[in-house]
Amino acid sequence: MGPFLLLPAIGAAAFLGFARKGARPSGPRSIYLDHNATTPLDPRVREAMRVFLSCAEQPGNPSSAHSRGQAAHDVLETARRKVARAVGAEPLGVTFTSGGTEADTLAVVGGCTELRRAGKPCGLLTSRLEHPAVLVSAKRLE
Repeated sequence: MGPFLLLPAIGAAAFLGFARKGARPSGPRSIYLDHNATTPLDPRVREAMRVFLSCAEQPGNPSSAHSRGQAAHDVLETARRKVARAVGAEPLGVTFTSGGTEADTLAVVGGCTELRRAGKPCGLLTSRLEHPAVLVSAKRLE
């Protein structure tokens, strides 16, 4: 995988030339970049999830041993393999979380914890623009 460009929403807007004082992009050139908690669901994802979102079939707990749980486990592992293949990772390297706060905490605390276990330093540099979960996690690691 190549390098990634990660920018907060306002940084991304500035990067794309939309951050002029008072400017509001509109029309066909408008690109919505603030997908903080409102990311639209891709139609392909909606279709793949349709059976689990309908009342026709109740999904099971993928950690359960019963047949419904095992069916959910199989679906989850298939999704894990697809995501891993899409980003060039191993399936065991893909972790699904319930949302951004959990993912931020896992990345910051988990990453630093593993580095420290390996005897390596973990330095964090944050700013006031960070998500509160990043700031709380960084404070916890001080």
